[in-house]
Parts: sequence; C-alpha cells; structure tokens
Amino acid sequence: MEKHTTHTPDFLGISSGAWPALGGSTGAGEGVVIGLVDTGINPFHPSFATQTPTRRPVFTEGSKFKGTCATGERFPASACNGKIVGAQYFARAAVATGEFNASRDYASPFDADGHGRQVTHPF
Repeated sequence: MEKHTTHTPDFLGISSGAWPALGGSTGAGEGVVIGLVDTGINPFHPSFATQTPTRRPVFTEGSKFKGTCATGERFPASACNGKIVGAQYFARAAVATGEFNASRDYASPFDADGHGRQVTHPF
C-alpha cells in the first residue's frame, strides 16, 4: 500500500461536499492555532507550503499568534510562513547528557526523521 497522507481528505475518504455545509472553504480554519509537541517539523514538506501548483492558497494570517519561531540548522526564519506560525526546540538536556547526536539530530525545530511532519500535517 502506498502512503498518500499529504492529501488527508482523499486518504481518509472525506467527501469534498462537506465544505458548503460548513460555510465554505474560503475562511475555513481562520484564526485557529493548533499546538503540537513532537520531534520537530520539516517546513520544506509540501504539506506546509502556503500554495502549491495543485492546491489553492491557504489562509496564512499568523499575526495574532504570540509565540516564537526559533531559527537554526535547516530551519530559517522563512520556515514560519503563516501556515507554520511558531516552532521551538529543546535540546539542552540531550546535549548535557551526551545523547545529542549531530549526525541525526538538529539544533533547531527541524525534524529529520519525518515523525513530526506525519503527525502535524493532517491539522
């Protein structure tokens, strides 16, 4: 079975006919901020693009969010593009105990193994 989880409604078999009953897709999700704690996030994945050739632009107004967008290795300031409005990382304990492995871990919110993206993109 091939995974297509970047297209969650198709993957879950959710009818596109639900949008009109909910007021339409124009402002859907407007003002909603969802917080997740995970291994990180890959801001370059198509799921977090504000627009793609096959998808209309998404609502990207993040000015009301008062959080932090930490930058670092593979996570530039542009990663917080309005669809991702904040990101932080907490590596101090891993560094202090010698568990931080620079060959697989990043001193930034970037997720190298894909778990954070897999968990986050359905939202």
